[in-house]
Amino acid sequence: FMKKDTHPTYFPEAKIIFTKTNADPGGKVVNEMIDQYVASHRLATSFVSMERFLYLSALKNVDVVIGNSSSGIIEAPLLRTPTVNMGPRQDGRPRAASIIDCDENAKSIRASICKALSPEFQRIVATTRSLYGCKNVNRRIKEKLKSVPLKNILFKKFYDNSST
Repeated sequence: FMKKDTHPTYFPEAKIIFTKTNADPGGKVVNEMIDQYVASHRLATSFVSMERFLYLSALKNVDVVIGNSSSGIIEAPLLRTPTVNMGPRQDGRPRAASIIDCDENAKSIRASICKALSPEFQRIVATTRSLYGCKNVNRRIKEKLKSVPLKNILFKKFYDNSST
């Protein structure tokens, strides 16, 4: 996540929130780089994991999400937060208009951040519709499930072997 006027070199007033990698290949190295960056930049912080409400609150209140996480593709458009999606990790997923794909190099990332923060792009983001979410989804799923015949659904049987 980044707040306005980002990156110490290009965006010196940026407040940066890193969410660390999961068990991805190379994740340990990336997490070490995040730790080093945070240790030397007072406006940066990191989280190994964020509780869902805190994460969504942060996502709603930042100016741009930067990375290659599915969260930038799925949740960020729902909250009308622009995403700079780096590299091919999310290839094949449908994209909302609030997502900017870029290469994994400083020039492309910097240009994409500037575009995401521009007034023109902010107008696009304000009217973005997520391709993944919709209103009343819980109610709609419940109603759909009511119409599914359960008679022929197989259930797993559990056996108690404690008496043997």
